[in-house]
Amino acid sequence: MKYYKISDLIDLKVIGNYPQIEEVKCYCDPIEDPLFIDNIGYKKIDFIPKTPIGILNKNVKLTDSLTSPCMGYTKKLIINDKFKSLLDKFGNGNFQAFRAEIEISKKENIFYWVLNPTSFNYEEIDFNNSEIFLLKDLFEKEEKLDISTLEVFNKEKERVEKIGYPYQFLIEKLMLNPKSNQHFIIIDNLSNGIGYFVSEKLKNEIEEKKITGIKFDEL
Repeated sequence: MKYYKISDLIDLKVIGNYPQIEEVKCYCDPIEDPLFIDNIGYKKIDFIPKTPIGILNKNVKLTDSLTSPCMGYTKKLIINDKFKSLLDKFGNGNFQAFRAEIEISKKENIFYWVLNPTSFNYEEIDFNNSEIFLLKDLFEKEEKLDISTLEVFNKEKERVEKIGYPYQFLIEKLMLNPKSNQHFIIIDNLSNGIGYFVSEKLKNEIEEKKITGIKFDEL
């Protein structure tokens, strides 16, 4: 099965301006409040976290997925009902989505969803064709790790996390198992943080539904 990474679309003819959300309002302390969405981590929760109010940039066109580097949205997808329904249909319990208010004008707000991962699908990695490194000081590759199984992956990841700063665990080249039967896969420890990947079947459905604001990069 082929897989594709979901990436931000930066075609201004479609999105109007980039990023689409460049400012947020937070009615809490986003650093200290444990209920703020950035502070809950990547796990299932049984409460509704606090999310920011996103303020649309000038000349933005609304798309099914929005782009933003702001707190509350980093490493997450911001999606509307239409897109969420597809991910709910094809997902495997690896995320939760929470309502997020978007200010489109001084007098009008709408609601999207912020997708927060609850688990990462390491079991779907094709380890023999991926490249994983021990990274030092963000950019220096200290060691290429010899990882061929999920068990070794978990042990090495735990080892690096115990070492701590300035060392990190980096999946520089990611390939997914072509025999996987999962359609929506989430992996962290990538160069851009977290990656969201879809099968060809889900990609085709997204395209049939004319979901806007994203593009696909084949692995």
